[in-house]
Amino acid sequence: MRALLLRHFRFHSVETRINQKLTEAYKPVFLSVINESRLHGFRKGKESHFNLTVVSNEFEGQRAVNRQRAINKLLKEEFSEGGLHALSMSLRTEKEHDELEGSTHKTPPCSGKS
Repeated sequence: MRALLLRHFRFHSVETRINQKLTEAYKPVFLSVINESRLHGFRKGKESHFNLTVVSNEFEGQRAVNRQRAINKLLKEEFSEGGLHALSMSLRTEKEHDELEGSTHKTPPCSGKS
């Protein structure tokens, strides 16, 4: 199994895998996956820091912390095997997204420690 995972990581970028997993699991009406690793000087790799905006009605009735935990669990292989280090996330229902007039998530400034 580990050999299969390593082969999967070798042929698909972290960004591609994040997109695929989020699309399959949440069927988002809007999805933005932005690689922000360059803002962190690539200290943890070229695909280590991502900004996510996921708009899906699958989040209906879930608290924000539970939404984030679910995304982290979905991407656990990317964290452990794929070099993913940090996610900045905005996880919304379609109604919440409309109330924010479709704005995308802005990552807070880096403290320089990641």
